[in-house]
Amino acid sequence: MSTLQDVASPSAPDAPAGRFSGPITAISVPSLLQSIHLSRETGVLLLRDGRVEKSAYVRDGEVVFSRSNDPDDRLGELFLRRGVLSVRGLERCTAEVKDTGQRLGGLLLQSGLITPEDLIEGVREQVREIIHSMFIWTRGDYSFQMGPLPTDELITMKVNTTDLIRTGIQRISTWSRIREAIGGLETRYRSLPEFDAARSEITLSREEERLLQFLAQPGSVGEVCDTLIGNDFETCRTIWAFQVMGALERVR
Repeated sequence: MSTLQDVASPSAPDAPAGRFSGPITAISVPSLLQSIHLSRETGVLLLRDGRVEKSAYVRDGEVVFSRSNDPDDRLGELFLRRGVLSVRGLERCTAEVKDTGQRLGGLLLQSGLITPEDLIEGVREQVREIIHSMFIWTRGDYSFQMGPLPTDELITMKVNTTDLIRTGIQRISTWSRIREAIGGLETRYRSLPEFDAARSEITLSREEERLLQFLAQPGSVGEVCDTLIGNDFETCRTIWAFQVMGALERVR
């Protein structure tokens, strides 16, 4: 099973200690997040593509927060998509945030537009959506700065990182990326019994359970697709997700 050092590229010679950085590739983001998770590191994973920046804040290997400067990732836009805010309500609140410097969540609470439970679930969903959007990236640069998180003002959330990785890969719809990640039809995999501990914390579909059961004995990608009933695209994507999560390993 790979560690952070296995997947991270060396930083520039003058980079601060405890920092890894490199270019984003078609399959690097899921593996980076899983390696940070396995290494139980604390720090900030930053992705940058031009002016767009997205960050995952990790404590002891678990994602606890995320940030993005993409306007579509803001909490107000999320509440608009969920029907919690109207367009007029969003415009009014956005203007008030600029005038007063208040956080949008606090402003919505004070105005009675949302409940504390709405805010908690909204921030949790925002964290997940930003992380999931990072999985789509295939270009730009990443850096991971290890060390204490930079501020105590973070609204840290309890998010299952293993499930984040699984559902993040499920957002990827490009076959070339999946094909590169899993190898050809003759590439063989087997399921790992040590995954059972993490498995108890997430809910697997019936198809995912069948895949793990089928690969209790080593089998090839082609054999899996020929034997299991279902969409081959989704089956191969699940193989990638399970490989990154540590549920499957390649048999050489």
